Amino acid sequence: MPSTKGTKSRRTMFFTRFPEIQNIPIIGAELKAGVADGGNIAMPDFETKYLGKWELINKQSGVSAMQINLMPNNKIVVYDATVYRVSRLPYPKGMPCIQWHDDNLKLDQEDCFAHSMEYDIETNQVRPLTVKTDPWCSCGGLTPDGTLVVAGGFADGGKTSRYYGGQLDCQDCDWREYPDKLKEPRCFIPLSSRY
Repeated sequence: MPSTKGTKSRRTMFFTRFPEIQNIPIIGAELKAGVADGGNIAMPDFETKYLGKWELINKQSGVSAMQINLMPNNKIVVYDATVYRVSRLPYPKGMPCIQWHDDNLKLDQEDCFAHSMEYDIETNQVRPLTVKTDPWCSCGGLTPDGTLVVAGGFADGGKTSRYYGGQLDCQDCDWREYPDKLKEPRCFIPLSSRY
C-alpha cells in the first residue's frame, strides 16, 4: 500500500484557508498596475470574417467575476470568493461590514468590501451586494420564476444555499443566505432542476 505520509485528505484540503493575500505574487503587476482598460489592440495579421467587436462599457465593476448570471430583468449578478476579504468595491456608508473570525490571528475582523455586485445594463451602474458565506466553487442556476439559486462553496459556504431575485423583482434585492442547509459541504457540484 502506498504511503500517505505528508498528504492531506480531500476534506482536510477543502477546509484549509487559502494563503494570505500578501504572499501571492500578482503576475504582470510589475508591468502595469491598475485596471485593464482594453488599450489599443492591433488588428490581427490574418483575414477574419468576424464583424463584431468587443466594447468595454465599464472599466471598474469592483468584483471579479468568478460566476456571472444575466437575470430576467436585464441586470447582471456577479459574485466571487470571500476568502481574501478584499475587492475593489468597498461597501458604501451605512452598509454594514461582515464580521468574521480570523483563525490564524485569533481575532474577530470586519470585511467592508463587496464580493458580489449587481450591474444594470441600461444605466451602466454597479450596486454592491452582501454575500456573507464564501461562494467559491459553488454552483448556480435560474429557476423558472427568475430566482438565482447558488449552492455550496468553500469553508463557511460549503453547506450554504443562497437565493437572489425572483418574483419580487425588487430594486434593492440582496442575497438571502441559509448556512448549514446542505447535509455535507459541497464544492463544484452539478445543479439541475426538473420543471
